[in-house]
Amino acid sequence: MRRPGSGGGATCAATLIDHDRAQVSRQYRDPAPAIRPIRDPMRPTRYLPPARCIQAEGSPAGPPSSERKRTQDEMRKSFNRPSGARLVGLTGLMCLALNGCSSAGQSVGEAVQTPQATPALPTAAELHLPVETYLFSDADSVKLARAGAVLRRKCLQRFGLDQATPPAGQSTGPRTFMERRYGVTDLAEVTANGYHLGDRDPRTHPVVKPTFSAEQQKALTGQTGPGDTELRVNGVPVPPGGCYDEAKKELAGTEKLGSSEVAQQADFQTFKASLSAPQVKRAFDAWSSCMKGKGYSYPNPLDAISDRRFQGDSPTQPERDVATADVVCKQQVNLVHTWFAAETTLQNELIARQQADFTAALKAKTEQLAKAEVVLRDQ
Repeated sequence: MRRPGSGGGATCAATLIDHDRAQVSRQYRDPAPAIRPIRDPMRPTRYLPPARCIQAEGSPAGPPSSERKRTQDEMRKSFNRPSGARLVGLTGLMCLALNGCSSAGQSVGEAVQTPQATPALPTAAELHLPVETYLFSDADSVKLARAGAVLRRKCLQRFGLDQATPPAGQSTGPRTFMERRYGVTDLAEVTANGYHLGDRDPRTHPVVKPTFSAEQQKALTGQTGPGDTELRVNGVPVPPGGCYDEAKKELAGTEKLGSSEVAQQADFQTFKASLSAPQVKRAFDAWSSCMKGKGYSYPNPLDAISDRRFQGDSPTQPERDVATADVVCKQQVNLVHTWFAAETTLQNELIARQQADFTAALKAKTEQLAKAEVVLRDQ
């Protein structure tokens, strides 16, 4: 996704960040059809902070319709899962968000009181949502990607092939899981870059995709080409799914590689629910009133960061001015603390309701990272 906060301000152009940039084709190369690139199944991914992918009702700008529909479809699927697999029923989750009910007998609205004194905006490093424990961090995902590359290279060597390891590229996008979850919060940064990410803007660091020979493609994917009758490369049988699946199974077994579905769904569900929490809606109204006092009309911060005027390759002065007012107003009305506290409550409730699922997710995460450590140590 061309990511709001990562490149052109606000457009949510992708849902996943890929850490291993290698791409290969599922279609064997031949002169007629164009190669159809696939997403490397060994590229561990994480969901972006949902603030950049889910907009408040009535937003005038946002993701392309096809991507917006995909996000909405993912939401519908997550709420329609069988009871043994879904995180929490829609009724229960929206009870938390809309009515503020709490299993402890205390409403979310009562539990999150806005303090009289307005504290400074917290830095990204100061905020940690409960679901982060169950998600793979960027560093974790990079570790899995490196281990996967080692395993693929070993697999290719059985076929007398090799795969060069591309040099590490410039790190792009938000530095942490929380950095842009609630939009911009760093006054110095927005003064310089508006809603863009400065030297971490992905569009200033284009990805150079590696090329693969026909033999490498076949060994990596396990896909046959035109006229092939069996999966062999240089006389050696290719395992089902190729070297990609072989490496994935060595790290994750039959589980999903990287962050579990239950954790990813929690990430999106609680963010979406938090938008309707009464105290967050009140904070949005206060923020909007503050922005109007500075000459800007936005109902909430998601609409500001999604302003179509701020989608260019580089920030403009009007964008810097709006982003600066955005941060000042967030601090003035204590928006980030309020939003974070509301979502923390939602996540704690959700995790408690689905503790067995989250325990399994943490176990899978721990095991995958341990296996990756061994692979990297023994390479």
